[in-house]
Amino acid sequence: MKLKAIDHIAVFTVDINESVRFYTEVLGLKEIKRIPNGDNVLVYMKVNDTSAIELFDHEKEITYSEHSPSSSGVAHICLSVTGIEEWNEHLKKHNVEFTLPLCALEHLGKKVLLFKDPNGVVIELSEDLEA
Repeated sequence: MKLKAIDHIAVFTVDINESVRFYTEVLGLKEIKRIPNGDNVLVYMKVNDTSAIELFDHEKEITYSEHSPSSSGVAHICLSVTGIEEWNEHLKKHNVEFTLPLCALEHLGKKVLLFKDPNGVVIELSEDLEA
């Protein structure tokens, strides 16, 4: 018995159409299916062959607290990328709200940047530092 991989990450949305636009146009993900969910819909966005981001249509606004040492739960979603400098410029052109500008985290061997999606979910893009 073992865990194989993360299958999907679920995100409650404030505006499902704006969220789909963001994940397709800004992050370049592909919508792979829509599933009725009562009065709402679930939209699956393909990250790669084994994982997806599942967007939940939500009827009312959800508020998110800022992550602090005293809070618990998921802090952010991290996506491994290539060309992080290009991603940085691309995201700036789309006026995303950065929570951590592009920087090198030498102790982790990574270059990272963090930003918020339209629902306030923090997304990290990460690339290995070159050897």
